[in-house]
Amino acid sequence: SAALAAVFEMVRGVNRALDADDVAGAGSRVCLDALARMDEVLAVLEQDGEECVPADIVAMAEARQAARKAKDFAKADALRDELTARGWMVEDTPDGPRIRRK
Repeated sequence: SAALAAVFEMVRGVNRALDADDVAGAGSRVCLDALARMDEVLAVLEQDGEECVPADIVAMAEARQAARKAKDFAKADALRDELTARGWMVEDTPDGPRIRRK
């Protein structure tokens, strides 16, 4: 409960800063990244009805997609295995890869 209280306190502080136009650009990315890192442990946040995917997981999925396009299937498979080991699944769809928690 203390961890969730800290998350909500941070969100309140960020909301106050946003209301005062004190956060923009890189500052907003820092806040989102911090929330994503916290949620890697807590797994309670959603964004627009979808899961918040940490930046490093997105980067791995993008690298996997690039490896697939380059027909480096061994590397693509290794990246998929790493994503799976970290608790994420990549679904290949007609609209591109979709990342979700296992």
